[in-house]
Amino acid sequence: MNIFAAKRFFRIALLLSVTGMFPAPAQAAEWITSVSGCQVWNALPKAGETVSWTGTCTDGKTSGSGTLTWTHTEDGERKIATYKGEMKGGFLVGKGVYEWPSGDRYEGDFVNDALTGKGIYYYAGGNRYEGDFVDGTAEGKGTFVWTNGDRYEGDFVNGNRTGKGDFHFVNGNRYEGDFVDGTAEGKGT
Repeated sequence: MNIFAAKRFFRIALLLSVTGMFPAPAQAAEWITSVSGCQVWNALPKAGETVSWTGTCTDGKTSGSGTLTWTHTEDGERKIATYKGEMKGGFLVGKGVYEWPSGDRYEGDFVNDALTGKGIYYYAGGNRYEGDFVDGTAEGKGTFVWTNGDRYEGDFVNGNRTGKGDFHFVNGNRYEGDFVDGTAEGKGT
């Protein structure tokens, strides 16, 4: 893969995947009551969705450590998403692991239901992003590794390579330098 194809692929893949981890909601966000009677914040409600919680309930909201399991049916297929980790006041907080029905998986920090802090996002197709997140978007320092072995290490702004970075291609080629909105620009080697 040449540098131009790699840049285009990376920009599209990261923009669609990292910044679009959470698709637009089908209806307005709301509180939903779990099978155990605890309420949990539902930022992306879906028709007929149910949720179960294995942890404790404080003041009627999910709290402490446990497993949250979301279930709904889409196009006749049962979809299940799980979160194992900390909850507070009905929100995902602290350390946790979230698995989407697509097979994508995130391990890391959560703040008020958002991927915020340090984490690793594993894509079902095999790619991986490890680094800083702010409100569900790659922001700060990070590393993106493709299944073919190509690797980018450096700055991310709003999910794009922007700032200083180092792109290593599996064929041995390398670009180290400036990136703007996912594109190698300016000084670099």
